[in-house]
Amino acid sequence: LAIILWKLRSLDIQVWIVVFVDNFFVFVHKLLLAQTAPILELTFTEAGVALHEQVTGPEFPGLGWEWDLLRQVMICPKAKMEVLGAYLTLWRSYRDHLSLPAVESAAGLAQWYAAGLHAFTPYVAPLIAMRTHGEAAHKRSGGDKRRIQCAFTKSARLSLDTITESFMAWSGECPMVQSFGPTAAWQLLGRVDACTDWGCGGIVFDGASLVGFMHQWDSQERDLAMCDVRESSGVFEILGAVYWLQLFGPRCVNKRVQIEMDSDPAVITLEKAFSDTPAMLGCVAEARRLCAAAHACVRWRWVRGDVYNVTADHLSHGRWTDATRSAREEFGLELVLADGRLSPVIL
Repeated sequence: LAIILWKLRSLDIQVWIVVFVDNFFVFVHKLLLAQTAPILELTFTEAGVALHEQVTGPEFPGLGWEWDLLRQVMICPKAKMEVLGAYLTLWRSYRDHLSLPAVESAAGLAQWYAAGLHAFTPYVAPLIAMRTHGEAAHKRSGGDKRRIQCAFTKSARLSLDTITESFMAWSGECPMVQSFGPTAAWQLLGRVDACTDWGCGGIVFDGASLVGFMHQWDSQERDLAMCDVRESSGVFEILGAVYWLQLFGPRCVNKRVQIEMDSDPAVITLEKAFSDTPAMLGCVAEARRLCAAAHACVRWRWVRGDVYNVTADHLSHGRWTDATRSAREEFGLELVLADGRLSPVIL
């Protein structure tokens, strides 16, 4: 494969080539297609690579999707939607265990689905772990795979339920959104903070403008955050992130978004998408749902609060004047108060 790629990239033609397993995707301007196609076919012939299922044009199948380069969307084939929906409905009725072949299919489905909806990536690992345990059991016992029963862990059960609920309400299309990488930085920067004595607040920065929000906790939200003898700062932090996504989600559509917080436990929980605290788990699930609704590629990052989260800290304490001053000092911009109404997250 490396030799073929080296040869293709050494040719005197202007093409972009992407390879996944045994799939070759060649991106070339339509006006150059007649010139480049014979060269590519000759190269593969000389290498002894038999090509099949060749498709030319801006719409083509690949990796379980139908790709539309003109609309920049990935589409689930209709027949596949029906089959996967039937499987998910069936698996939902088995609450405690699944057979090994079913777990293998579920893990593969989760990986495929998360490729289109980045927000569901954390729900893949628990199903893969469940599959790995089942494969180990089959290796020890041998025989028919269907006789191996794989027990659901709490995280695996939650993962499959979350994917099922999302899939059943899904349109079948996902926009093409490039993930973060060496040449792909954030397109929107968000910061959010929360405190126990007042509320939460945050900002969004698109490179040219700066918008902020602040919200004071009400009695229902304080009841939600109550854990044993005191209110959980972690629940408040993640609830603040949910409200950030509620207000600024429409700005995040089809974008890479980096959201920074000065609470390391909250960032870790949002990245893992799991928590043993029911209220926190509910807030995390809502945050993931909002990310998926915007088809945003969201990256959560911890930052030092006394350096990078000063403006959001002022907003979380209801100090608008202090927030506008710190915003001017850091960004050189006037902070504008966001329009919009929050929808309380009461679980």
